[in-house]
Order: sequence, then C-alpha cells, then structure tokens
Amino acid sequence: MAFSLVALTAVPANAQLQELLNLLIPPPTPAPPPAEPAPAPVAPAPGAPAPGVPAPAAAPPPPVNPRTQPFPIALPQIRRSPARNTNVLIERLQPAIARGVPLEAALLTVTAPFPVAGKANFSHDWGFPRYSPAPHLHEGTDVFAAFGTPIISSEAGRVLRKGTAGAGGISVWLRGDSGMAYYYAHMQSWARDLEVGQRIEKGYVIGFVGDTGNAEGGTPHLHFEIHPGGGPGTPARDPKPFLDDALRQAEEQAAAFIAGNMSGIPNTAGRTLIPGIVVTKEVDKLLQNTVIAAPEDVMWFSMMDPTLGVLGLARQSATGGAVEQAQLTEEQKAEAQRLDDVRGAINSRSKKMTDFIGNSVSKSAVVLGPVKQALIR
Repeated sequence: MAFSLVALTAVPANAQLQELLNLLIPPPTPAPPPAEPAPAPVAPAPGAPAPGVPAPAAAPPPPVNPRTQPFPIALPQIRRSPARNTNVLIERLQPAIARGVPLEAALLTVTAPFPVAGKANFSHDWGFPRYSPAPHLHEGTDVFAAFGTPIISSEAGRVLRKGTAGAGGISVWLRGDSGMAYYYAHMQSWARDLEVGQRIEKGYVIGFVGDTGNAEGGTPHLHFEIHPGGGPGTPARDPKPFLDDALRQAEEQAAAFIAGNMSGIPNTAGRTLIPGIVVTKEVDKLLQNTVIAAPEDVMWFSMMDPTLGVLGLARQSATGGAVEQAQLTEEQKAEAQRLDDVRGAINSRSKKMTDFIGNSVSKSAVVLGPVKQALIR
C-alpha cells in the first residue's frame, strides 16, 4: 500500500489523478508579507488643536463697510450753494460789544430767523448720504457751533413736541404762525422753561447746541429741518435757501441795530423784540462822552472792589495805598476820572437791565424773551 502511495505521488497518471492529489494534499499557504512599520507620531503645529480635539469653526468673514459699497438710494441732483458762517454778523456787532453789550445779548437781539445765536457755520448738505441708523438721505442742514450755543425759534409759534430718543436725541418740533414746522435736533438740553403747547415768540431760546442722538461723540451741531406741511410726518424741504436768507436778514438787522444807536430791532408788527436791553439816551450819551478806549476798560469792573473808585484803586496800587491823590499826575487823574465815568455808566446800564428783568418777571414770561433766559441760565 505504501508503494502505491509513493507511486501515485511520484507519477501522476492524468489530470483526474492530479485533482485527487490536490484534495488529499493541499498546496502550502504563502506566508503573509511583512507588516510595514507604523509612522512615527508628528507633533501638532503651534496653535493647532490636539489629536482627538475637533478643529474650531472657521472665523466669519469681516463685516462689509457700507461706506465702501454703492449707496442704495439715488442722490438728489441739485445745484449746491456755497458754505456760510456768522462771521459777518458778529463783525457787525463789534461796536456794541466794544461799548459793553454782551455778545450773546446782542446776538439774541438780531439773529432770528437764523436759528443759532452764536459763531456758527453750515454747508449745503441736504440730500447727502447718511448711514445711521440705516442708509437714508440727509433731510436737514447741520449748523455747527460750540456746545451750549443758544438755539432760537425762527418765528413765533407753538411747541409741538419734545423728544429725547432716536437719531435726533434731545429735540424740539415747533409750528410757526406761518404754518411752517421746524425741527431742531441733537441739542445739549432744552431751555429750562420750554413746555409742549407753549406759545413762544420769534427769537426765543428753545435749547442749546449739543451732540445727542446719533451725533454723540461727534462735532456739536444743530440738525435743522423745515416742513411746509406743518409737522412731523410731512415731507421735509431743503433748508439751505431758508438759512441763507435768514442769515442775510440777521446781518441786516445787526447793521440796523448799530445804526439805530442800539435801540432794539422792531419785528414785523413794530414791537421791540427785546425792550430794555439798551438803556436810556442819557446813559448812552455819557458813554459817548467818556469814550471807552478798548473793551479792556470794561474788564476793570469785574476785578475791582465795587465800593472802590478808580482814583482809590490808583492810590492803593502804589506802595500799599500810602499814595495820596495829590501825588497822582494830572494825566493819571484824568484817566482815572474817565474810567470812573465809564464805570458809572456801565453800573447804570446794569441796574436798568436788572430793573427791567425784575419788573418783567411779575408780568409774563413771554415778555422776557431771550434776554431773561440769557441772564438767568
């Protein structure tokens, strides 16, 4: 039997025998290929997440600056007028300032219908692009002035609304007797006595220039609008022509104020806007006779003892007050007497103004107008 196995193994007879042998003796299984070595661990790059930690979400794209994009609203195609300022107005009032009239009081006398009684400037920025709180067209004119500069009513009328919220910040709506509505925004504050429904006169102080609302942190200014429809919700009209004409009127009124010996500017009804701001002709005559050489003359009286005349001041100014009047030169005496006369005239002017304010308080707040507000605020 062994022999036959050997024979079968050694000499396969045919293909069928080969198949039988394959069943009885399976071919050897080939050895598996050698395993490749595992790669060495790689340290993560600086700032990369550790293995097993999910990568952070991709940073969102930077916000688009709307100022770099085409403005979504068509701009009005209008002819722009030149920028303006109140320099000429203030220059025309210098003779009054040199004679002791406070600049603010003089401006409050002559400035209306221009709405800012102080040094101010403005340009034709109606319809310019505005991006806050949403893209829109500028519906007013910005009149730039220092913080606290008085804002005055452009005509007699009634206070419609006071506001503190929104883009306008501290604001006022006024409807004039003509039917025109005026919107004043970005105020620092209202005038202390301003109330909704109140009847006010032309030139009345309604507030003060500031930067509230969406102007916060920017250059202080008054945002000024006019609405022929008479109030909020009606279309606004370009106020630049109105402001140009109002400033022209103010400049003419300043010239008339000086030419009329500073006796006040009558309004269209012939009423003096600020009665009592200029004192009697006798005091004016005294001032003319003494001739204030410079505005510095007036400054004497804010620094010196009110019970001490200029002659006494001159005596005290040398060697501790031991100098007698006889030791002053005639020229020094004449100059001291001149300043004493000026002081007397100014004191008289101040007393008349104080009396005017005191008497008016018992009559009507409307009669006081902007002078009382300027003196008591």
